[in-house]
Amino acid sequence: MEELSTRLGLALGMDSVESSISSNAIVLTTIKDGQCLTSTRKNHDRGINMHVVTEVQHIVILAEHKLLDLREIEKRFNQIKPLRYPRWLVVLMVGLSCACFCKLNAGGWDGAVVTFFASSIAMYVRQLLTHRQLHPQINFCITAFVATTVSGLLLRQPYFASTPTV
Repeated sequence: MEELSTRLGLALGMDSVESSISSNAIVLTTIKDGQCLTSTRKNHDRGINMHVVTEVQHIVILAEHKLLDLREIEKRFNQIKPLRYPRWLVVLMVGLSCACFCKLNAGGWDGAVVTFFASSIAMYVRQLLTHRQLHPQINFCITAFVATTVSGLLLRQPYFASTPTV
Protein backbone atom coordinates (compact mmCIF):
# COMPACT_ATOMS: atom_id res chain seq x y z
CA MET A 1 0.00 0.00 0.00
CA GLU A 2 2.95 2.34 0.54
CA GLU A 3 3.88 2.07 -3.12
CA LEU A 4 0.29 2.58 -4.27
CA SER A 5 -0.17 5.74 -2.20
CA THR A 6 3.07 7.16 -3.60
CA ARG A 7 2.10 6.29 -7.17
CA LEU A 8 -1.36 7.83 -6.76
CA GLY A 9 0.03 11.02 -5.21
CA LEU A 10 2.53 11.44 -8.03
CA ALA A 11 -0.19 10.74 -10.63
CA LEU A 12 -2.29 13.51 -9.06
CA GLY A 13 0.57 16.01 -9.36
CA MET A 14 2.29 15.89 -5.98
CA ASP A 15 6.04 16.52 -5.94
CA SER A 16 6.66 13.91 -3.26
CA VAL A 17 4.66 11.42 -1.22
CA GLU A 18 5.97 9.70 1.90
CA SER A 19 4.06 7.16 3.94
CA SER A 20 4.57 5.08 7.03
CA ILE A 21 2.33 2.14 7.81
CA SER A 22 2.35 0.40 11.19
CA SER A 23 0.08 -2.17 12.78
CA ASN A 24 -2.28 0.51 14.10
CA ALA A 25 -1.70 3.73 12.13
CA ILE A 26 -0.99 5.20 8.71
CA VAL A 27 0.96 8.46 8.33
CA LEU A 28 0.93 10.10 4.90
CA THR A 29 2.90 13.20 3.93
CA THR A 30 2.49 14.98 0.59
CA ILE A 31 4.65 17.81 -0.72
CA LYS A 32 3.52 20.15 -3.49
CA ASP A 33 5.31 23.37 -4.45
CA GLY A 34 7.25 23.36 -1.17
CA GLN A 35 4.13 22.99 0.99
CA CYS A 36 3.89 19.94 3.18
CA LEU A 37 0.71 18.27 4.44
CA THR A 38 0.87 15.35 6.89
CA SER A 39 -2.10 13.29 7.99
CA THR A 40 -2.33 10.41 10.46
CA ARG A 41 -5.15 7.88 10.54
CA LYS A 42 -5.83 5.03 12.94
CA ASN A 43 -5.75 1.61 11.32
CA HIS A 44 -7.87 -1.29 12.62
CA ASP A 45 -6.66 -4.78 11.77
CA ARG A 46 -9.21 -6.31 9.42
CA GLY A 47 -6.83 -8.58 7.57
CA ILE A 48 -5.92 -8.23 3.93
CA ASN A 49 -8.80 -8.13 1.48
CA MET A 50 -7.35 -8.81 -1.96
CA HIS A 51 -10.49 -7.53 -3.68
CA VAL A 52 -9.91 -4.09 -2.17
CA VAL A 53 -6.19 -4.18 -3.02
CA THR A 54 -6.98 -5.09 -6.64
CA GLU A 55 -9.58 -2.33 -6.94
CA VAL A 56 -7.15 0.26 -5.52
CA GLN A 57 -4.43 -0.91 -7.92
CA HIS A 58 -6.84 -0.55 -10.83
CA ILE A 59 -7.74 3.01 -9.82
CA VAL A 60 -4.05 3.96 -9.43
CA ILE A 61 -3.23 2.58 -12.89
CA LEU A 62 -6.10 4.54 -14.43
CA ALA A 63 -4.94 7.69 -12.63
CA GLU A 64 -1.35 7.19 -13.81
CA HIS A 65 -2.59 6.95 -17.40
CA LYS A 66 -4.65 10.15 -16.89
CA LEU A 67 -7.90 8.28 -17.55
CA LEU A 68 -9.50 9.51 -14.32
CA ASP A 69 -9.63 12.97 -12.77
CA LEU A 70 -9.68 13.71 -9.04
CA ARG A 71 -13.49 13.63 -8.78
CA GLU A 72 -13.72 10.25 -10.57
CA ILE A 73 -10.93 8.80 -8.41
CA GLU A 74 -12.72 9.86 -5.23
CA LYS A 75 -16.00 8.45 -6.54
CA ARG A 76 -14.40 5.09 -7.36
CA PHE A 77 -12.69 4.89 -3.96
CA ASN A 78 -16.03 5.51 -2.25
CA GLN A 79 -17.64 2.71 -4.29
CA ILE A 80 -15.16 0.04 -3.18
CA LYS A 81 -16.87 -2.50 -0.95
CA PRO A 82 -14.79 -5.31 0.55
CA LEU A 83 -15.82 -8.85 -0.29
CA ARG A 84 -16.26 -10.95 2.83
CA TYR A 85 -16.17 -14.72 2.92
CA PRO A 86 -18.16 -16.55 5.59
CA ARG A 87 -16.05 -17.25 8.67
CA TRP A 88 -16.64 -21.00 8.46
CA LEU A 89 -15.33 -21.06 4.89
CA VAL A 90 -12.16 -19.19 5.86
CA VAL A 91 -11.58 -21.62 8.76
CA LEU A 92 -12.09 -24.60 6.45
CA MET A 93 -9.82 -23.27 3.70
CA VAL A 94 -7.02 -22.30 6.11
CA GLY A 95 -7.19 -25.78 7.64
CA LEU A 96 -7.06 -27.43 4.22
CA SER A 97 -4.20 -25.24 3.01
CA CYS A 98 -2.12 -25.96 6.12
CA ALA A 99 -2.81 -29.69 5.76
CA CYS A 100 -1.67 -29.46 2.13
CA PHE A 101 1.54 -27.72 3.20
CA CYS A 102 2.11 -30.58 5.63
CA LYS A 103 1.74 -33.10 2.78
CA LEU A 104 3.98 -31.04 0.48
CA ASN A 105 6.69 -31.08 3.16
CA ALA A 106 6.75 -34.89 3.36
CA GLY A 107 4.18 -35.23 6.13
CA GLY A 108 1.94 -38.27 6.22
CA TRP A 109 -1.84 -38.31 6.09
CA ASP A 110 -1.95 -38.59 9.86
CA GLY A 111 0.20 -35.45 10.14
CA ALA A 112 -2.05 -33.68 7.66
CA VAL A 113 -5.12 -34.53 9.76
CA VAL A 114 -3.46 -33.17 12.92
CA THR A 115 -2.37 -30.06 11.02
CA PHE A 116 -5.88 -29.55 9.62
CA PHE A 117 -7.51 -29.61 13.05
CA ALA A 118 -4.83 -27.53 14.77
CA SER A 119 -4.78 -24.83 12.11
CA SER A 120 -8.58 -24.74 11.75
CA ILE A 121 -9.09 -24.27 15.49
CA ALA A 122 -6.29 -21.68 15.60
CA MET A 123 -7.88 -19.75 12.73
CA TYR A 124 -11.23 -19.78 14.50
CA VAL A 125 -9.56 -18.38 17.63
CA ARG A 126 -7.77 -15.76 15.51
CA GLN A 127 -11.10 -14.65 14.05
CA LEU A 128 -12.65 -14.35 17.52
CA LEU A 129 -9.73 -12.28 18.81
CA THR A 130 -9.68 -10.07 15.71
CA HIS A 131 -13.42 -9.47 16.09
CA ARG A 132 -12.73 -8.25 19.65
CA GLN A 133 -10.01 -5.93 18.24
CA LEU A 134 -7.20 -7.50 20.24
CA HIS A 135 -3.75 -6.14 19.40
CA PRO A 136 -2.41 -8.04 16.33
CA GLN A 137 0.81 -9.18 18.02
CA ILE A 138 -1.02 -10.55 21.04
CA ASN A 139 -3.50 -12.20 18.68
CA PHE A 140 -0.58 -13.78 16.80
CA CYS A 141 0.96 -15.16 20.00
CA ILE A 142 -2.30 -16.61 21.33
CA THR A 143 -3.15 -18.14 17.95
CA ALA A 144 0.29 -19.76 17.67
CA PHE A 145 -0.09 -21.10 21.21
CA VAL A 146 -3.50 -22.59 20.38
CA ALA A 147 -2.21 -24.25 17.20
CA THR A 148 0.79 -25.71 19.01
CA THR A 149 -1.30 -26.89 21.96
CA VAL A 150 -3.96 -28.54 19.80
CA SER A 151 -1.37 -30.34 17.68
CA GLY A 152 0.53 -31.41 20.79
CA LEU A 153 -2.63 -32.77 22.42
CA LEU A 154 -3.64 -34.62 19.25
CA LEU A 155 -0.17 -36.16 18.94
CA ARG A 156 -0.64 -37.66 22.42
CA GLN A 157 -3.67 -39.62 21.20
CA PRO A 158 -2.94 -43.31 20.46
CA TYR A 159 -3.85 -43.05 16.76
CA PHE A 160 -1.43 -40.16 16.16
CA ALA A 161 1.33 -41.31 18.55
CA SER A 162 3.55 -42.51 15.69
CA THR A 163 3.06 -39.44 13.52
CA PRO A 164 6.57 -38.44 12.40
CA THR A 165 6.00 -34.82 11.28
CA VAL A 166 3.36 -32.15 11.55
